[in-house]
Amino acid sequence: MTVPAVLIDKSQSPPKPVKFDVYPRKDFQPVEMDPSTLEWLIINEQERPRPDSRIYKVVKQIPDLTDIENYPNHSDAPGVKEYRITYTIEQRSDEEILVNIQGREVAALNKTIPEQKLAKLTLMALGVLFRQLSNQTLTEREKKVKRHVLAAHVALNKNEARLNTIIQSIKDGVIPDPDLLWEETDIVDTVD
Repeated sequence: MTVPAVLIDKSQSPPKPVKFDVYPRKDFQPVEMDPSTLEWLIINEQERPRPDSRIYKVVKQIPDLTDIENYPNHSDAPGVKEYRITYTIEQRSDEEILVNIQGREVAALNKTIPEQKLAKLTLMALGVLFRQLSNQTLTEREKKVKRHVLAAHVALNKNEARLNTIIQSIKDGVIPDPDLLWEETDIVDTVD
């Protein structure tokens, strides 16, 4: 069985890792070397947590080697110190959370009106508007375009209001629900 380990140069101030490798002895006994300069430590890495990455970030905590003489021994290797790697979870900044949430709103918008169809739909909607303002009778397709554009307009207004509420929540120090459902209206078949 191989065990990850790190070779520490204690002659430097502060001590520094010089090599990450497997522990050189299969019996987990201490490696014979000058203890004042070099020392092998067995790495004991905590399982990395998996929080919601839209709200939190995971920060790896590397041991402070200035205190190496007080490190505990590894539980499976008496006489060999442990190099313990841990993780902390930190909340992202308000700006980072907002960027993630705005990305969700943009994704909902792109589901409602795919970017490659936006120009065509805009021209069709303008045509419907001008025909209606001129009191011309709309075709069935134009009526469908009108219904879908109005439905998309309602969805976009709801999403904008939701985003403004989320922005205010963030300003008030309240963590928003990243799984908030955004309004989506499928209008792809209108422009095909």
